[in-house]
Amino acid sequence: MDNFKHLRKVSNARNNIIINQLAVGSVTGELSLYVSDLSNADHRTYSTGEIRNSVRVNSIRLDDYGVNGGQVDFIKLDIQGFEHEAFMGMKRTLENNPNVKILSEFWPHGLKAAGRNPEELITLIKDYGFVIYLIDKKKGLIEFSFAGITSSPDSQAYYNIFCSKYPLL
Repeated sequence: MDNFKHLRKVSNARNNIIINQLAVGSVTGELSLYVSDLSNADHRTYSTGEIRNSVRVNSIRLDDYGVNGGQVDFIKLDIQGFEHEAFMGMKRTLENNPNVKILSEFWPHGLKAAGRNPEELITLIKDYGFVIYLIDKKKGLIEFSFAGITSSPDSQAYYNIFCSKYPLL
């Protein structure tokens, strides 16, 4: 896919990056990727109800990936509403890396479209021991709360959250 070719190109000169053509989720195996013809950043691992071509892709739980005993410092997620599934597949990774930080998209509409309740994702992250911050363009990091979060069915609003096991504010 074009996304992977682009990723390979921009990370080629970096010796501290390992790239893999894998979807991240709650199970290791295969899943369908529903490809957007409109945006290369809007492929999804669940049916949107729209007419989209789909391809089978390999998927992995981060707990199954392993880094040869190495430490994980940072995880970035922007997977179009499939973030809950990714968090379900990284429990051991998060437990074994107490200093890991996570930057993730939080898109209530996408989570609902993927069959998840947005509140369940926030609860899961907190159950893993994280403090969650909303990244506000004007105020910087503010402690996350659902006040001001738009989650109506027709809203396409998304948010970026930063997660740390240690309070930052």
